[in-house]
Amino acid sequence: MARNAIASRPTAPRRAAPLLLVALAALSSVSASSDPAAPKLPKAPAAPVQPAQPILPGLPSLQNRYVLPKGQTHEGELRLLTGSAVIEGKQIGNVWMVAGSLEVPGEVTGKIQFWGSDLKISGTVEGDVEGFGSSVVLTGLVGKSLAAKAGDIDLAKESRVAGRVSLRCGQAKVHGRIDGSLDAVCGQIVFGGTVGGDADLEADALTIEPSASVAGEFVHDTRVPVDEKVAEILERKKNLESDLDRFREQKRHIQEDLGVRLDHGRVAHDRIGAWFGFLILATLLGLLGLAVFRGPRGAVLASVGADPLRNVGFGFLTIVVVPVALALSCILIVTIPFAALSLLLFALLVYLAQAPVAVWIGRFALAKMRRPDASPYVALLVGMPILYLVFALPWCFGPLFVFAALCLGTGAMVFGTRDWWRARKAARAIVAAQSAPAPVPPGPPPGSAEAPAPPPPENDTQR
Repeated sequence: MARNAIASRPTAPRRAAPLLLVALAALSSVSASSDPAAPKLPKAPAAPVQPAQPILPGLPSLQNRYVLPKGQTHEGELRLLTGSAVIEGKQIGNVWMVAGSLEVPGEVTGKIQFWGSDLKISGTVEGDVEGFGSSVVLTGLVGKSLAAKAGDIDLAKESRVAGRVSLRCGQAKVHGRIDGSLDAVCGQIVFGGTVGGDADLEADALTIEPSASVAGEFVHDTRVPVDEKVAEILERKKNLESDLDRFREQKRHIQEDLGVRLDHGRVAHDRIGAWFGFLILATLLGLLGLAVFRGPRGAVLASVGADPLRNVGFGFLTIVVVPVALALSCILIVTIPFAALSLLLFALLVYLAQAPVAVWIGRFALAKMRRPDASPYVALLVGMPILYLVFALPWCFGPLFVFAALCLGTGAMVFGTRDWWRARKAARAIVAAQSAPAPVPPGPPPGSAEAPAPPPPENDTQR
């Protein structure tokens, strides 16, 4: 073969093989230089299902179940279109619900409007309740009226409705307390509750239990006759309550016309016990005051009967002015403790003011019994029961005499203490004057005509 012969071209497969090897080498180098794959992290646990959030104003909730947990509060009107709802917390506002069932073991401050299957209220609803469904059960409190239309309605014994109750149902059981009136039209009614107003029951079958009570007018209409004994008992109970109402009205008129309290039993015993308690307390404090204030005691007791009108007037001014002045002194924070302590001491002195009046009355009574020289302690023991008998007079006389006695005693204490203090100062001045030495009269000045002449000198003969 010649040297300058040209070589033949390689075929296509032979040319693609080197290119494929180069591409594989490049890919292997890239994969070798890259970082190793990170380990897979475990999946986070699913978040717990949260209770329903507050509903947007004006829009009902389309959730399958709404729960307001215990201890939580939702404020604003609540509109629900759910399968079921439970209000265990506090709902501030009205509740409007369509479809499903509603349970209220918590508190609703507004009213409830329900159109669904089952309505059960075991908590408190402050407003009205309107329930339309298959069943309505009440074991809690409704603050206003209740209107229910359902297949079965049950007002349990522990339930209470503060307003009017209107029932339209197939079967109703009424064992709770209704403060207003009751109007029921049902197929069957079992009535054993308490109604504060009128009751109008209409049913095919009406059962009246012995525990039933109606304060107002009771009207019933039934196809099946009611047991005569039960109807007679209910009628007698109604007549008895009417007689009791008339008796209370007559008693009230007698008390207003005569001013006499017709209470009896425990109330009368309590009032007599309170009267004796206050009498013993006043007597003991009076004896203590006579023993402690021995100095001004005579002047105070003498001042009671000296000028009663003056004592009453000045005592009235003292009782009115001193508390006002002490109250005005509380403007500064520093003077509040002093004013409070002074007011307490003043109230104690005013309460003790009845002791001088009791001694005055006791001395007057003892003088009529020919014992005018009795001690003030004996006079107090005699006069205090008489004074408290006067305090127990009916109408306004008793309180009027209490106020007059306090004014008289307060004025006597003020003027008697003043007279005692003045007499004490005068006595001290007299004692000081008597105990001082007598002053020596001054002699005439020397050299005057009245001056005594000097003694003559002695002479020899006299010596």
